[in-house]
Amino acid sequence: MRIQAATGSSEALEDGFVAGREAAAQALGGVERGARSVVVVLCSVMFDLEAVLRGVRSVIDAPVVGGTTYSEATDAGHTDDSVSLLLLTGDDLRFGVGLGEGLAADPQAAVDAAWSAAQAMLGEAPSLAIALPDAALSHQGEAVADALLRHSGGRCPIVGGCTGDGGRFQQTFQLFGDRVLSDAIPLLLLGGGVTAHVVTRTGWTPMGEPGVVTRVEENRLFEIDGAPSIQFLRRYIGDFDVHPEVMGTYPIALMDETVERDGVTHYVIRSPFFYDAASDSIAYGGRIRQGSHVQMGRSSRDLILAGAGDAALQLRRRVERRRPLCLFFASCGARKLMLGLAVPKEAGALREAFPGVPMLGFYSFGEIGAFDSDEPALARPRYHNCTLVVCALCLPA
Repeated sequence: MRIQAATGSSEALEDGFVAGREAAAQALGGVERGARSVVVVLCSVMFDLEAVLRGVRSVIDAPVVGGTTYSEATDAGHTDDSVSLLLLTGDDLRFGVGLGEGLAADPQAAVDAAWSAAQAMLGEAPSLAIALPDAALSHQGEAVADALLRHSGGRCPIVGGCTGDGGRFQQTFQLFGDRVLSDAIPLLLLGGGVTAHVVTRTGWTPMGEPGVVTRVEENRLFEIDGAPSIQFLRRYIGDFDVHPEVMGTYPIALMDETVERDGVTHYVIRSPFFYDAASDSIAYGGRIRQGSHVQMGRSSRDLILAGAGDAALQLRRRVERRRPLCLFFASCGARKLMLGLAVPKEAGALREAFPGVPMLGFYSFGEIGAFDSDEPALARPRYHNCTLVVCALCLPA
């Protein structure tokens, strides 16, 4: 039997074991199980996570990688506070899983540990890497993306997202086997000749005059053009509530990271997490370089959904006439905040382009992926905010 994929989801919030068991049973009912299986679990931080893993593994005794989210989605639709999972299974399935810990203090060592273990288990060149790091709150997203690239050497696409905690911005969790961790990176490498295509779109575009970052400490932005960074934002949006759920929809574009290709301009966006009045600084979802040029980002529900539709269309072109085995996506929590009640339409755009294809995705605290993994000039994996990163996994020809 070749490789098969199926998804499952449960909203049994009152009992994590039941939720894990229900989601796993739903997925298992959609396939003929093969000799090898692996499960990707994405779930709300509101569950008893150890119970969730026991429930999943009571049905599917297989390696598990995963983490907590802002919210989740499958091909059945978008959900809040669910256990959602993707089952890959088959006699031809080739995979390796690995875990790295202590990510905040040494992201390179954590990625090294995860990749080495996964590569040893896989035993061949990977075709795709899926990473779910606890990297956003420690502002190590760029370091993780760079470390993953060092291991892949650009020979396989990398896709993933930073785990979330439902918008609390306090502590996120990673899942590996029967363990629940923080400050870690679970990693899944897939081989066996499968092909993967990654496409990234945002929907945000720069507006107004660019500014130069004149004082910054990692992800803490103090000054733009020699003035407090909060003044730069208020130049365009006036006074506003500095709660993260408001600030997240007012990102900046890192103009030095801009790439143009075939008439399309690709931006790397940084989303603000919160404003710290005591230090008069804004904490962003990733690092910002001293002396870099930034510009205020502008978007709307329609533009975000147009970006999702464009990503789906481009991915459809990449897979040509093939039916993907499955889709995996990470979309930023800031997109969820901006979309509001229209959130289900983002996953809906992917389902419309790929009807009947199993899909697992989540709203994250930061996204990892190439602008376009099939274009050499766009294939380097980057760390994003306010962005949709979507991957189509296809069987060998």
